Amino acid sequence: MGFTKFNASNMEATRQGDCTIRFARCGKNTVSKALATALNIKDGDKLSIVQDDETDWHLLLGDNEGFTLRKPKDAGCLIFQSTAMARTILDALDHEDESIGFRVVTTPQKIDGEEYYLLLTAGPIKGR
Repeated sequence: MGFTKFNASNMEATRQGDCTIRFARCGKNTVSKALATALNIKDGDKLSIVQDDETDWHLLLGDNEGFTLRKPKDAGCLIFQSTAMARTILDALDHEDESIGFRVVTTPQKIDGEEYYLLLTAGPIKGR
């Protein structure tokens, strides 16, 4: 008898409360409420997306040149607009989907006084 294992690492749906960021080719990129709370980010804060030499992707908060986060009415999430950023990351990771989400590690890697939050790109969350 064979078994099929279902768990958090191989299921596309996220559990409510997961710390995620979603990139959409249309440019409307979303930071989940759980991630915003965990990283203490709010409406008007800045966020940059950084790729390291090993092809890993990270969030960098507080970068003056970053994307400005906005809070939509009646939503707990934060959004930022950038079609170019969304297409860059989705194309680099060979995703043809219109939208892909990634879980984010909320314990930062500290390098040269900056805190980088790793995107878990190995387990993408497909669009709805």
